[in-house]
Amino acid sequence: MIKIGNRLQYLREEKGVKQEDVALYLHIDRSTISQYEIDKIRPSYEILVALANYYAVTTDYLLGIEDDAGVKLIDNYKK
Repeated sequence: MIKIGNRLQYLREEKGVKQEDVALYLHIDRSTISQYEIDKIRPSYEILVALANYYAVTTDYLLGIEDDAGVKLIDNYKK
């Protein structure tokens, strides 16, 4: 079973950004990103969607439901 933390760390490193950059984007503390990446805590639904947008992947990919990151069909979706 793929843990979300593994995917988050992989995507962050592939994008070449630091945990601080992701935290700034999400308006949360850097230590929270660290805890997500080591699977100590799980992101909320809202944060999960924001992470998928940030990395331009599907939430299914982040959750380990699918192995292909997929093409995000909705970009910058805001109501």
